[in-house]
Amino acid sequence: MVCTTRLIKIPGDMTNSGSSPPSSRISSTSATDMVAAIAITVVPANSVKRDLGRLASAMREAAVPFDELVTGGQSVTGFTTETTVEMTSGGVLRAACTGNLNARRAGFPLPPGAAGMIPSNTLERNVVLAVHQYCRLLHDIECPLPWQLGISLLGIHEFTMVVGPGERSDVFDGKKLPADPLIVQDYDAVATRENVARLLKGTFDCIWREFGLGYSRNYDVKGNWTAKL
Repeated sequence: MVCTTRLIKIPGDMTNSGSSPPSSRISSTSATDMVAAIAITVVPANSVKRDLGRLASAMREAAVPFDELVTGGQSVTGFTTETTVEMTSGGVLRAACTGNLNARRAGFPLPPGAAGMIPSNTLERNVVLAVHQYCRLLHDIECPLPWQLGISLLGIHEFTMVVGPGERSDVFDGKKLPADPLIVQDYDAVATRENVARLLKGTFDCIWREFGLGYSRNYDVKGNWTAKL
């Protein structure tokens, strides 16, 4: 895998950890001057200091295939070609991913006035996988529950969401879309991909509604995930 050369900025309002980003490639910014990204944060209710060496070791062994790890004064940051993940010594995890946004596919031309395109099914699947990986990472370092989970879409002014051939949303008028935070009380709720998908149903429905599409198409009437993971 080729080491990342792309700057992915993590906005400063994603967490209240108070730690400074450890690398020049990751810096505080507002959503207005940031490339389109999915922001994911997991914040423990009770901070327990962890040794940075242990954090780095856990991130090297994680399912996320980091190309590079950078250790700073209070955190460890992992980079891939499309994702930046920072873990602080207090157990706060925050990530920014650009891989699911800005898609331009054959058969899905951008409508007039649209600045970018969001493939809805791919977005949901990859958010589910990422949340599962990040929660497993916190579990591995014995970060105490409960955790507050936040998911936002950033830098998406005038983006459109695509469901499939012939179905897409109008352009989104805002600059960012923060979903209501979720509280993870029990690790079983995020221990499997399927459980994470069930947990995130309300979040995805909220995102779809904001784009004028009503609800996520990837669940059955009982709230079970129906797409491939």
